[in-house]
Amino acid sequence: MRNIADALDDASPEIAVGLIDEANTIVQRQVVAHERDDEGNVYPAHREILHLARLLGRVAEDAHAQTVDRYLLRDAQRAIESIEVLVRMHVAQEEEIYEAVQAA
Repeated sequence: MRNIADALDDASPEIAVGLIDEANTIVQRQVVAHERDDEGNVYPAHREILHLARLLGRVAEDAHAQTVDRYLLRDAQRAIESIEVLVRMHVAQEEEIYEAVQAA
């Protein structure tokens, strides 16, 4: 995810649209699926990740090589970077919880 967000800085419109779609596919297939599995334990991170995933989905739907501009790219970068950071933090939290349960 970080590499995709960084690559948007220098991407042509055609490449940028592909990168945004790639990030959206990763988020929808991997991140959202995991968060939905965890919905029984509602953490604030879950809600924010799902919110950002919906936002990225809308950006991906609106991204067309003919109309992509630096503002859309920045919106995509912010969403991708935010999801990446929240997922890392969330995974660390879950690992701490699992370790605490195992130690008990």
